Amino acid sequence: MIKNIFFDKNRCLIHVETKTYIALPDVMKDILKKFNTVGTTYQITRADRETYEELIGTFGLSSVKIYDYKLYLRYFLKRFFVKPTDAELESAYKMLLEARVRNMHAEQGAETALKALKGRGFRLYVLTNSYYERALYHLNTAGLLGYLDFVVTSDLVGSTKADKRMYRTAMELTKSKPRESIFVSSFEEDLTGASSAGMKTVLISSKISKDRSDFQVRNISEIPRLQLLR
Repeated sequence: MIKNIFFDKNRCLIHVETKTYIALPDVMKDILKKFNTVGTTYQITRADRETYEELIGTFGLSSVKIYDYKLYLRYFLKRFFVKPTDAELESAYKMLLEARVRNMHAEQGAETALKALKGRGFRLYVLTNSYYERALYHLNTAGLLGYLDFVVTSDLVGSTKADKRMYRTAMELTKSKPRESIFVSSFEEDLTGASSAGMKTVLISSKISKDRSDFQVRNISEIPRLQLLR
């Protein structure tokens, strides 16, 4: 019997409007202006992709460092020949964080689904490639934090969703059993680790896919109606 439901954060509970990895062109233009540097949308988008790829190449896909915004900014600004001081980096970090929050809001139906599941006695968690304080900030801003029993982040466990160890550590932190737990995500590649850890998986997608998930729904509002949870 399922007792624990682990949700991914982005594009599952929280809608993310940007298609870039981390950078937002408008705010990055403002950040570059602080260093008397100009960057076009094309240059910023390319630098964003290259920076993310460099971080993965340097630290590995399972490293939490690739989600460290301050480290990201150092690598990104290097592409524009900018070397910020610690104070300048902190200022740029705050600008980026605030801008990303403005581009995030709860997915349609997310709060209703969490409320329904909570009312039925399920323990609800978030499992995300993020830093703890940042994840809490995002979820609280979206009005969803109050429904959650715990938030498991990459910096707490020392790995990412690309590594099955993150799911096993999440089980330990929340005192959950894999056979009593499901993981819900809109990223198909993240379901492999959860499945390897012994969890059932649910993919949120409007496109039919039977490769990696045990179940599939079109949106989060369908989760409370899953036969698995009855």
